[in-house]
Amino acid sequence: MGLKKKGSEHKLSHKDYGHEELIRILTTMSKPQLRATLKSYNDQFGNPINKDLKNKPKDEYLALLRATIKCLTFPEKCFEKTLRLSMKGLGTDEETDQNGSHSSRG
Repeated sequence: MGLKKKGSEHKLSHKDYGHEELIRILTTMSKPQLRATLKSYNDQFGNPINKDLKNKPKDEYLALLRATIKCLTFPEKCFEKTLRLSMKGLGTDEETDQNGSHSSRG
């Protein structure tokens, strides 16, 4: 993924999703800058970056990038999903107490 600076946003292109510049953008940009950059990507390529990152669904690195972008752009959705999964018991281990040892239930 190649990146070119355009004003306060960066222009993304379909080159290398592991590009260090993408990681720098995700970790240093303000929310308005990030929104503008992701909108520019969407305008340029006709779909959101997360859709393009799904081209290799089993790639753990791309899955982490998708999750990072989703959490940065829609934090309420990430919180809702985490909360929902933990309430179903999928995000917790109720057999383990706070010290990490398994409790014995009779």
